[in-house]
Amino acid sequence: MQDHNRQIPLRRFKGRSFVVAGLAVGLIISLFQALTQIQEMTLVFVPKIISIFVVLLVTLPFAGEAMYGLMTKIAARIAAF
Repeated sequence: MQDHNRQIPLRRFKGRSFVVAGLAVGLIISLFQALTQIQEMTLVFVPKIISIFVVLLVTLPFAGEAMYGLMTKIAARIAAF
């Protein structure tokens, strides 16, 4: 049960980082569009995709290490069973 409780914050952290990056970039782009009156649809999507990809590259080592640790614990429990 303790491992399950440790997984919940990990899932929230991974999910929030992508959402926060997309939200921040979307807000900045929407303010830019409102101030300059440029209404181009691709102006919103391309920076969001790039920012989410950058966040993915930054958080991937942390997520991989966390998943490796959890899988090692699960495999040890299975072997002990």
